[in-house]
Amino acid sequence: MSILQKNKKLAAGIGVAAVAAAALALGAGTYAAFSDTEAGPGGTLAAGTLTLDITGSPTATTQLFSASNIAPGYDSGPLIFTIENTGTIDGTVRGDATVTENAGGELDKQLRVSGNCPGTPSNFSNQPVSILTTGFNAEIDAGDSVVCTFRFTFPHAVNNNDAQGDSVTIDSLFSITQRTT
Repeated sequence: MSILQKNKKLAAGIGVAAVAAAALALGAGTYAAFSDTEAGPGGTLAAGTLTLDITGSPTATTQLFSASNIAPGYDSGPLIFTIENTGTIDGTVRGDATVTENAGGELDKQLRVSGNCPGTPSNFSNQPVSILTTGFNAEIDAGDSVVCTFRFTFPHAVNNNDAQGDSVTIDSLFSITQRTT
């Protein structure tokens, strides 16, 4: 084989290699795949609130009533307070009361209470004050309120002397929980 033939084969091999390299370079540079990006739907979640406010009449009082030196024939007159759900979630209000008589006293057995308060129990008349310990439940929607009215009396009775010098303390506690449907 002559040098000229060897050079032609070499030149042809170099040419084929150059064309293959150029084709690879061109193909790699122009390769593309389709793609797209979109924002999906989102949102915000925020927890609601349950807020219980209780106000008496006169406004801003935390003590519904206080009386001393009461005697048979005593009538407190209407005692009004409002229970309000100022939160954003419907709730159920639970009210509990304790009635404490001084040791050996009889006044708690002679005092009577009448009341009207939406919920359970709702209306009661001339009951012993111990009825207040049975509890109270009312459903109050967010932003709504209920108005409760009580009246305490110390009626004339044969055994009134048994209550002389006695005292009764009534404490209440209200709580609100989310209403489940």
